[in-house]
Amino acid sequence: MLLIGDGSLDIGDDSLCNSSPCTDNVSAQSASPNRVPSVSPCRDCTRRQIQCDKLAKRLKIKTKLYVVVRNKYKKALRKIRKLSKAKVALQSNLTKFLNFDQQKAATKTSTRGCKWSSSTLKKSLQLHFACGHTGYNVLLSHNYPLPSLRTLRRSLENFRFNTGILSEVFTYLTIKVSAMSPQERECCMTLDEMSITAGVQYDNRNDNFLGGVTLPGHSGTATRFSVHAWGDNNKVETNHSIIYR
Repeated sequence: MLLIGDGSLDIGDDSLCNSSPCTDNVSAQSASPNRVPSVSPCRDCTRRQIQCDKLAKRLKIKTKLYVVVRNKYKKALRKIRKLSKAKVALQSNLTKFLNFDQQKAATKTSTRGCKWSSSTLKKSLQLHFACGHTGYNVLLSHNYPLPSLRTLRRSLENFRFNTGILSEVFTYLTIKVSAMSPQERECCMTLDEMSITAGVQYDNRNDNFLGGVTLPGHSGTATRFSVHAWGDNNKVETNHSIIYR
């Protein structure tokens, strides 16, 4: 509020300045009744105006920085979404030909010590039957997540070769035959008979005694051994054996 009287200027509480009245800033022409006196800003107003200008500059800089950071955030968010979709697609494609244990082994520098599932062992045997010893080693040399040849051999050591029909062999014969051509599937049946020394021996692996007659309807100690086998021209796969007297 401006109060003009007797040639003086009074500044009230609602003025822009909180300082004492600035009578020395009033122009000399303020005594004229027809003109409004001009007031120069006081020191406090000047200081605050300078502070406002500095804050305005800082706000402008911060606004520009905010726009840059916001654009980078949006760009990074789009990249994350794109990578997430690519990861889901990659995971889906890997599951089509790699089991979970193979995917886990692929993240390691070596497959030594990995525990392989029966499904992976079965598939690895199929690959070994299809491409042979050399081809399987080529896959291993290219860091393909597969069990080693020694692991495959150990998986076959669990077969129990007792007398009678070896039903466990048929599972792996199915895997091997699936990779054969029609010509390679031609097979022959072989019958072999030999004489053995009569006696009884204990089998530690199967926890039973061997040497008795296994031919139905007969008993006693066996003196002959008969093998019925099916195989191709290169290898014979034994499936049925009989010990009789």
